[in-house]
This record gives sequence, C-alpha cells and structure tokens, in this order.
Amino acid sequence: MASLYLFNPENDLALVQNNATYTAPSNAIRLHNAGALIPMWFCNNDDIIVAPNTNLEWVKQIHSKFEINGTILNASNISTITELKPWGWSKHVCQQFIDSGINKSLLPTTEQLDKMRMLSHRRITIEISKYLQEQALISNPTIPFEAKCEQDILNFAHKHNSFYIKSPWSSSGRGVINSSSMCKAELIRQALGMINRQGSVICEKALDKVKDFAMLFYSDGNTIKYLGLSYFYNTETGTYLGNIIDSQDNILQEFNNFNTTLKISELSHILASTLSK
Repeated sequence: MASLYLFNPENDLALVQNNATYTAPSNAIRLHNAGALIPMWFCNNDDIIVAPNTNLEWVKQIHSKFEINGTILNASNISTITELKPWGWSKHVCQQFIDSGINKSLLPTTEQLDKMRMLSHRRITIEISKYLQEQALISNPTIPFEAKCEQDILNFAHKHNSFYIKSPWSSSGRGVINSSSMCKAELIRQALGMINRQGSVICEKALDKVKDFAMLFYSDGNTIKYLGLSYFYNTETGTYLGNIIDSQDNILQEFNNFNTTLKISELSHILASTLSK
C-alpha cells in the first residue's frame, strides 16, 4: 500500500485563514507547482505524489536519470493509498485531498486539525523557551514576547534596540520584520496590520547572527527524534533565499566552525525530550 505526498508550502498562509476555500497568492502557487516533485527524492518506490500539472514524459526521464521513486497520482493508483503525507496540515490541504478523490476516512479530524494549527503558532516558541530556561537545560538570552497591541510593541522596543517582529503563521521569512530595516512609524504600521490579520505578533530580541541553521525533528505522534541540521541563507531582512545541499557531516562541521560550546548531540536530545512533553 502507498503513501500520498503533497508539497503545499502555502500551508502556513492557509492556517491564517483557517478555512477549506482559501486561495493562495500567485507567488505561493508558483512555489507549490515548482516543488511538486520534491517528494520523489525521499519517498519509497510504491508511493504516490500529487502533481497534476507535471509533464509525465519528463517524470519518466528524471526517474531513469536520477533513480528516484514515486509515481504521479491518477485514477488507477488512488485506491492503493493508505496514508497521507502533506508538507503541512490545514483545512485547505484537506480540501485539496478531497478534490483529488481521496477517501475522507484518511483525513485528520477537526479536533486534530485545530491542535496542529495551535502547535504551528509561533507562541509555542515562548512555551518551549520558558521550559528550557526554567529547567536550566539551555541558556536563552531572551524569551520571545507575544504582542497584541501597539503599546505592547512600543514597550518591547523600549527594552531592545534591535528586534524582530514575526507574524504567528508565515513561511520563507515573509511575515518577519527587522526593526532596524525601517522607521518606527512604518514598523508599527506593518505590525498592526499583522495583528489585525492574525490577532498578535511575536517579538524577539535580535542576536548577533553569524549563520542560519535549523534543527529538524520527526514525530510519529508518539515519539520525537532528531533528524539533522538544515543549513540555509536569508536576506538581511530575514527572507529565505535557499539551502546548502550537503552531507550532514559537512553541515555539522560548518556549524562547529562557528560554535565552540554548543553540542548538537546534547541539544538534540534535550529538545526532543522537551517537545515530547
């Protein structure tokens, strides 16, 4: 039996609207279509991918050239699907699966969708940071702060010369504002726009950034395990530009070149245990 993969990078934007009829902006749709076949690089041979706008002859060519896996969803293989694996879950992606003819019994419940939406909100970083600090598991210079009005933002700005304002749900660095990139009036204007759309913003003190890394984890719903490091680069304002594709050994070495105290093996264990709670 097969798993069905869907690359839907617009999911964080869909979480904001929180409805099945969400329409993604054109740039998100282009990214969705451009990356539709990404799951072929990591799925199993019997798995299936949602990519209705793909040239099937081209797919055959890259199958042979790169020895990658997966087939494109069609009427003949839809009955073999036993598990759904989208890039992210929302009411919008559920509707995409339904429109593709997927059995509704494979979809998460409304309660499960609500919980996943809550866990995707950036305020979760506040709870995790507090726990790590309270347990003295990791030194954290500041705890992120959730601002719900203009005065909240002004109070935070009074304490920190340089900081970031982040919308609760966003992707690829969009929805992230660097306070040093604009005047205060424009900063407040944009932040209030985020609050009007999403209910709040998350404020974080800016650190002296050297490189961009992210730790990747996997959960089967019961346990959480560390998978590895992602090494990427952004614009000065925080917009995502791309990833470095390399072995984990080389990426870890690059990380160690800029860090002399933090041990990834120890931190990954701490974070996996924390997230499991």
